Amino acid sequence: MRAGTSALSARTNCSVWSSGTKTPGSCWGARWISRGRSEEDLPRRSRAVSAADLTKRLASARRLDDLSQVYAEHSKRLDRIHLVTLLHRCGALLNATPTADPWLKDVLRRLEASCPAMAPREVANVLWAVARMQLSGHSTWLRQLVSVLEPRLKECRPQELSNVAWALATLEEGRLLAPLALACGAAVADMDSQHLANVSWAFGTARLPQQEWFAPLATQLRRRGTAEMPPRHLVNILWGFARVGMTHRRLLASVGDKVSTTKLSDWSGRDLSGAVWAFASLEVLHSSLFRAVAAEARKPGRLADFGPQELQNLAWAFALAARFSRLRPSERASQVESEDLDNLSDVLPLPSRRRLLEVASSNGDRGEEDDDV
Repeated sequence: MRAGTSALSARTNCSVWSSGTKTPGSCWGARWISRGRSEEDLPRRSRAVSAADLTKRLASARRLDDLSQVYAEHSKRLDRIHLVTLLHRCGALLNATPTADPWLKDVLRRLEASCPAMAPREVANVLWAVARMQLSGHSTWLRQLVSVLEPRLKECRPQELSNVAWALATLEEGRLLAPLALACGAAVADMDSQHLANVSWAFGTARLPQQEWFAPLATQLRRRGTAEMPPRHLVNILWGFARVGMTHRRLLASVGDKVSTTKLSDWSGRDLSGAVWAFASLEVLHSSLFRAVAAEARKPGRLADFGPQELQNLAWAFALAARFSRLRPSERASQVESEDLDNLSDVLPLPSRRRLLEVASSNGDRGEEDDDV
């Protein structure tokens, strides 16, 4: 899931920290100030905007040039909240229009200076934006943000806890993850499926088997069920359990039962392979689940929906299931029960290894997986 460097990372890493010349397409306001004219020299209409209107303009910007223009016109009037909003919006827009303009470097410098006064929500938004933009080279500031947030984790809402977990795992900043697990576990009942997926992905990425998170998560999932959960969210949660090696048999049995009776034609190749990969990794071979996925994958043309990594995960999961199906009960791991393997041999192996490799080769130009949760 989380392997490799995305195209987003490749084109944004450290870019805003360079102090090179302005790139083509910089807005008129930035050029105005770069020519030595002050904000007071700008047209009067640019100063007749309230603080609330500035916030709205920043939050509703659709291009980075729009944000650049607001900053050029009103940089001296923007307070800490405005700057956090601006950076957060930059993170949301970055896929559309990456930038290397010095104005963004100035925004980051000002946010660093105001870090001690930030509220938990502001810290969460800044961390999310920094991770989204794949900014690096400023580890001291990240540690400062973490220090500001740590004693106030209880004040964070589920969305903020989810964003912080995702950001810290993305940035490989592990200092706060242990206390964060406790805060997330306490808030699990108020989290939606996206929050649950993000936090599980974060601890899975960091390979931290935090009982403070995964135990209440399992209880909550059994209580609310997973039938209405989007496949991607469910698979990311399963992936988190598998990455840290934590098995909850009752939960997995319930999930397997639900997924095996679901309309799997609505599931992507990534989600199908991710589900059986997680079960196989935990050595929980749910026969109905594996049968259903095998039947779906055998449909004409279905394997074309799988990328190379997804085909590899699919083949590995079924190969492991086949190996366990040939073992005597006394030779199986304690997690694998005989009834899970009954009659699996008639669906294993999935399409032949040669066929999987052929499809993987033909799909080689699909690129890397999208790592976002």
